Amino acid sequence: MKARRIGIILFFLAIAGAVGWLVREPLQMMTIRKVQVGDQVQGFTARTLTGQSVAVELAGRKTMLLFFKIDCPHCHRQLASTERFAQQYDGQGLQVIALSRADHEDLRPHPYSFKVLIDQSQAMVGRFGRVMVPTVALVDEAGVIRYIRSGVQSFEKDQNIVEAFMRGELNDQAHRTVRLDHDRYKGM
Repeated sequence: MKARRIGIILFFLAIAGAVGWLVREPLQMMTIRKVQVGDQVQGFTARTLTGQSVAVELAGRKTMLLFFKIDCPHCHRQLASTERFAQQYDGQGLQVIALSRADHEDLRPHPYSFKVLIDQSQAMVGRFGRVMVPTVALVDEAGVIRYIRSGVQSFEKDQNIVEAFMRGELNDQAHRTVRLDHDRYKGM
C-alpha cells in the first residue's frame, strides 16, 4: 500500500515536471519585454549551418534581419527577396542575416550570399517575442531598430523601405511595426 502511494506521488510529480518543462519557454517569452521600433538591440550569438558558434555584432553596420522557418512558403518568397537585397546593397554596407529557429537539412543546398544562422537558443527570437514568420527588421549602425514588418509583401514595397533605410530616412515616428495578413498577400 505504501509503495503504491509513493508510486502515485512520483507519477504526479513526473506529470507536473513535464508540464513545467513544456510551459517554461512560453512563460519566459511572456516575461521578456519585446523590442520595438526605436529600441536598441545588442549583438547575439548563433550557430552557422556547419555548427560553428558565431558572435554577430549589429552596431557599426546597417543590418537587415530576417526571421524565417524553412517549412514556411511565405518565407521562401522572402528569402528570394532577401537574396536580391543582399546582392544589391552589399557594396553599400548592408549586412543581411537570416535567422532560423531550428536547423534543417533543406537549408544547406541554397547558396545564399548572406549569412544564414540558427538561433537555437532563441537569443534574438526571444528579444523580438514570438515572431510571425517571415519577419524583417532593419537595424541602423547604432543598433537601433528602425523598422519591423511581419508577413510577406512584394519586393518593390520592401525595396522602398530598404532604400529609405539606407538613406537614413527611417525614424521612430514615421515607421512603426507592421504586421501583414498572410492570406491577403498569397498572390504575390
